[in-house]
Formats: sequence, structure tokens, C-alpha cells
Amino acid sequence: MKTKRAFVTIAFVTAILAILLVGCEGEQGPQGPAGPNSIYIIGNVRTVGWFGSRETTGMVDIWVSGSNVIPTVEVNDIPIPFNIGSVPLRFSDWNFPIFAGEQVRLVVTYGDSDVATSTITMPDSFELTSPDTASDSLSLGDTLTLQWSISEAAEIYHLYFRSFLWYSDTLGGDTLYYYFDFYCDTLTTETQVSFLPNLLLPDSFQIYQFVGGSVVVELYAISGPVLAGDPGNITGDGNGIFNGYTYTREYYFQWQLPAPLSSAIKQTSEPIARSDKR
Repeated sequence: MKTKRAFVTIAFVTAILAILLVGCEGEQGPQGPAGPNSIYIIGNVRTVGWFGSRETTGMVDIWVSGSNVIPTVEVNDIPIPFNIGSVPLRFSDWNFPIFAGEQVRLVVTYGDSDVATSTITMPDSFELTSPDTASDSLSLGDTLTLQWSISEAAEIYHLYFRSFLWYSDTLGGDTLYYYFDFYCDTLTTETQVSFLPNLLLPDSFQIYQFVGGSVVVELYAISGPVLAGDPGNITGDGNGIFNGYTYTREYYFQWQLPAPLSSAIKQTSEPIARSDKR
């Protein structure tokens, strides 16, 4: 499920009023105070999961738009470096000390005394509990159910699942090989997702013999506003969104290829998703 967000700014100039004012300029009064310089912030703090050891460091990534000066950005009182030349203004630290379950405070200071802030709690550590991660094999042909433990402070979970299968076609015997790919990239508030066999297997009449297959599962929990319509959590002199992400490790499995082949083909009558054969 993908959510598209659009931000539209409409500028309207009244030409008729401009014409009426030509030649009618009187004495100029005192200049009023400067209008508000509201900034917009999109940022996140992540425990390191899929590209390193999540037990030692994390990362911070903050984007700031609408500021006519380069602001000062701090997370938990630690200055975040500015990426020179970035538009919008970007501040990032790829070696930031953060751990699951910790409280995180963002402070963005700009102008003379304008300050925008946000405070979140990082989702707590969690893990995949089913299938058994001590085993690297899955039974091909059964309904596959993924379950994971609850992450405290998480608003929602992000799941990425991908299954790969290689097989030879009935028309070509064991000389022509095909690749069958099913993936699911979704947000869910549940801690369980199931995949029916018809999603994970090509049509049975196409298969001459399975050659191999594997599965990858990636999970992370998110705190802070995520979905379209969620109110922002930046307060003070600014608006925007600040999130915390806590990752599990990546999980890898191998499909166990059963024999005879018919025992693996348990199609349902109505497929609920479409996969691609390449």
C-alpha cells in the first residue's frame, strides 16, 4: 500500500487592485514588524538494522525547508552536521548514539530566537517469533504466517517480505528455467501477516520441477505520525513530522522443496494478489 501526499501552494495576484492603486500613492507610514518565518521539518532517528549492528549506533536525518538562514539542529543536545549544498536543508549523522526504547528530543533553532521542537520515544526492541528463526527452512505449499513480538511505543510496523522461486517449465522440461517472485511491502498495526500458497507459487500446470527458492523478511517499528492525515508532532515555531524507527535484523529462509510436487500445490480458488514471473 502506497500513500501519495501532495502539498500545493496557490499564489493569487489581484491585477485589478494593482491598476486602481497606480498613481494613488500617498505618504508612506512606518514599516510594520516582519511576518512569521515558519519552517517545515521532516526528520527521523533510526536504530541501525539492515546495514550494521543495531546494538551500537544509529542514524539521524533531518530536512528543513522555509528557513532563510541555516538553522542549528540538535538531537538529545548533540549537534547534527549540516550537509553543505543540500536543498531543502539537510542535517544528518550516520553514527549517532541511539538505542531502542530511548526518548529523543529534537531542537531546531533559527532566526533570532525561533525554536521548533519535538519529543518522541523510540520503539522498543522486538523480533520475528514465527517461523522459527533457529531454522532456515520453510515448507513450500503451506500457508506461511509471520508473527513478531510487540514493540512498546510503536504506532505501526513496516513489513517487507519477498519470496523467490526458480523452476523449469513443463514445455521445456529441465532446459528452460523461470523465476517467480512475490513481494509484500506494507504498513500494519497488527503483529501477524499470513500468505496463502497461491501467492507464493506459480500456476501448477507451468511447473516441471522446482530448482530452488528463498525468502527474506525485514521489519521495523515506527513511532510518531506516519499515515496520511496524521497530525504533525513539531511544536513551537515550526511544523512537520519527526519519527523514530527501530529495526530487527534481516531474516533469511530457504524453501524446502517437497516431493512429490503435487503435495506442494495447494492453490486457493480465488487469488488475492498478483505476482510476476520473470
